[in-house]
Amino acid sequence: TTDAQYLINLMENIEQEIETFGSNDQHILRALLYQTLVWLNRKYAADYPSSVTEEYNRYIRQYRRLVNNEFRIQHSVSYYAEALNITPGHLNDLCKTHLGLSAKQYIQKRIIIEAKRLLLYSDLQVTEISARLNFEDCSYFIRRFRQMTGTTPLLFRETKYP
Repeated sequence: TTDAQYLINLMENIEQEIETFGSNDQHILRALLYQTLVWLNRKYAADYPSSVTEEYNRYIRQYRRLVNNEFRIQHSVSYYAEALNITPGHLNDLCKTHLGLSAKQYIQKRIIIEAKRLLLYSDLQVTEISARLNFEDCSYFIRRFRQMTGTTPLLFRETKYP
């Protein structure tokens, strides 16, 4: 394939540089090695986009960890942005780039995952789940749940455990 041939050409250029010039001119060798590494990284990123973009951003790693630890109490993007010492807009841009969701959507998605877990594996009432997830108003929790899942919490529970 053309990719394999391109890589072979790069390796041959590196080999030729080493044989011809030895250690006299390291700059060209460094440039060839850098070109090879960048090309390989781009190929890897094209084949595995989420693993590359997600893991290379420390803010996203920290954000995900914070959300997982504090989503029950904190639903505000500005809280997480402040904890990371970045602006809410910047956090939102990072989330859209690396996670494919806005920062708020990521928080809401995590809350709904927990709500589903509690609905399926506990006997808690919807009002108790709402309170546990720090919703001041149970009707808002029900509305949000319906918007994100297409069903109400009670119907979700009943369809999973008829």
